[in-house]
Parts: sequence; C-alpha cells; structure tokens
Amino acid sequence: MIATIEGLLLAKSKRIYEQSSVDCIAFNILTDPVSFSPHRMANDACLGTKHFYRKFTQRIGISPKYFSRLARFNNAYQYKLRHPSVTWSSIAQEFDYTDYHHLEKEFKEFLGMTPADWVKAELAAPERILKLR
Repeated sequence: MIATIEGLLLAKSKRIYEQSSVDCIAFNILTDPVSFSPHRMANDACLGTKHFYRKFTQRIGISPKYFSRLARFNNAYQYKLRHPSVTWSSIAQEFDYTDYHHLEKEFKEFLGMTPADWVKAELAAPERILKLR
C-alpha cells in the first residue's frame, strides 16, 4: 500500500513545474499593468532586456508588452462591468490611457467593436437580462 501511494505521489510531483521569475513578473503585470516598464521588469527578473523578452515570450506565449496591454484592457473592461455609471473617458484616465480614443482603439483591436457597441451588446446579452451575471 505504501509503495503504491509513493508511486502516485512521485508521479504527481514530476508534473509540478518550477515557478520562475517570469511567472512572478507576469503576476505583477496582471495586478498592476499600468506601471509596466520592460527595463524594470527585466531587472526584477535579474535578466537582460532581450533575454527577459525571449524568456517571457517562451513561458507565457506572448510578449510582455502585449501581455501588459491585454491586462490593462481587461482591468478597464472589468472595472466598467462593476461600475456601469462611470464614463469611458474616466476609465481611460484611470487606467492610464492617453485619451478615450486610445482606449477605443484597443477595444476595436481586442473585441472588434467600439466601447459603445460593446455596452449595447453587453446589455442585450441573455445572461445579463436573466441576471445570471
């Protein structure tokens, strides 16, 4: 019985991967994408900038800059869901976009629609109407 359990635990432990400094940096970007600085992040990971970009892209699948843009956009998007009365201009300022049009450009790139079109689609969503969200 003990040998069987040890075998299972050893098999499970082989599937656990080591957390690298890139994982910590990615988590930091997710929590605070506004303060993204490639040089500071590379320094925090104790790597050169090019090496950091290469390792980050290899580990996460996209570049740190693109990851930061997605995280910032997601935070702004989630903020609007939680605070529907806040204007898009205020959200753009809060999340460090240069202006509303910069936020609108990211909406078009990531969602394929403008913020106003997204609000209409979101309000018409069945899960919203049925109050499932």
